[in-house]
Amino acid sequence: MTIENYKMNPSLSSFSSSYSRFENSVYHKKCKQTKKACEANYLSSPKLPTRPRSILMQRSRSRQSFELSSSSPKPFLLSKIQTQDGWRVVSRRVARAHEGSNESTGMTIKYSELEIDTLLGISLHDISKEISSLVAESNIRNGFVNVLSRHTTTSVTINENETLLMEDVRQYLAKLAPPHHPYMHNDLHLRSGPADWPGGDEAWRAQEPINAHSHLLSMLLGNSESIPVVDGKLMIGTWQSVMLIELDGPRTRTVGVQVIGH
Repeated sequence: MTIENYKMNPSLSSFSSSYSRFENSVYHKKCKQTKKACEANYLSSPKLPTRPRSILMQRSRSRQSFELSSSSPKPFLLSKIQTQDGWRVVSRRVARAHEGSNESTGMTIKYSELEIDTLLGISLHDISKEISSLVAESNIRNGFVNVLSRHTTTSVTINENETLLMEDVRQYLAKLAPPHHPYMHNDLHLRSGPADWPGGDEAWRAQEPINAHSHLLSMLLGNSESIPVVDGKLMIGTWQSVMLIELDGPRTRTVGVQVIGH
């Protein structure tokens, strides 16, 4: 029921008279005056572009950055960028690449995938040089690069690539999630494979790895890193390296690398 319904209903006369007193009160008049003043200041502000308020008041729930300027036709959200297949690089390390751009902002986006042959068990692989090469090939001077592990039993991290420290990491992770602990994920007789698996469940179980500890470690270590790019260089520290951590090797793994910027 609206306010008008209340005011026109005789059985609710007490409410109607109370609301009328509120409408005529000094407090209510001041509220209305303040609201009009705020709206006037907002719409006449020289710092804001002259656009519909529905656009000006947009917010990104994911807190992604966007820009509003008189030269751009609408707010620029990173999540709304249109990409398309572009160049393809075939080399020892780069598996595939895609390129996109947004002409209104001058933003360039280039995505590539690195292929890494890993070692048995837990192993760490420094991929900083390969990522730096992709940044250089992108011709992006300032922005950032996202690095993503594309598997559920690998991780990406930033730390020091020192031989004895790497051995400490391997030993520590093996203690943190012992491979031979009785994990439920490893009870293959309780699990079923995909419905269309050739040979049925028995064939699927025969090839399925016993690797619950690897999944748990991957969740703890994380699967991605975001690194600033300034003047065409990765802004990592002197002793920092970007590393892929293999938790269930040996395998051929892929790492997604997306460079975004100007």
